[in-house]
Amino acid sequence: MNTTATATTITMSDAIAKYRDAQYDLSCSEATLYAANEVYQLGLDEKALHLMAGFSGGLMTEDLCGAIAGAVAALSSLLTNHVAHQSPELKVAVQEYLDRADSHFCSRNCAQLKKTHRDQVANSCNPVIFQNAQLLDEVVQVYIRRQNPQD
Repeated sequence: MNTTATATTITMSDAIAKYRDAQYDLSCSEATLYAANEVYQLGLDEKALHLMAGFSGGLMTEDLCGAIAGAVAALSSLLTNHVAHQSPELKVAVQEYLDRADSHFCSRNCAQLKKTHRDQVANSCNPVIFQNAQLLDEVVQVYIRRQNPQD
């Protein structure tokens, strides 16, 4: 586990609001990882953050929700010990997160989530992105507490 990761005073909700603002104009996947990078101090540089661009809008095809992909990327950065198959916490955390996302959204599919959770008036996926950030934060907090049991 990335031992430098600790929650800062900015919340995921605040960070998502920041990165969804027109000043940044980030997509679902990008905003999720940018926010997680700031909140959990992942240490990802701009080039690494750009990796999420192709996950925008459901892999650009309304398939896998970009916010969900961004959350899994954040967990990967936080919990990978060298490589995935040497990271048992990562597998458990991703499954915990996906269980929460599946329970909350009932789908991982971008097109379906747009029908059921998108703000149709504002033409925005912000409701999905903000709710997803909360689900991610719930899982991350479990792992931060396990890392720092004295807190």
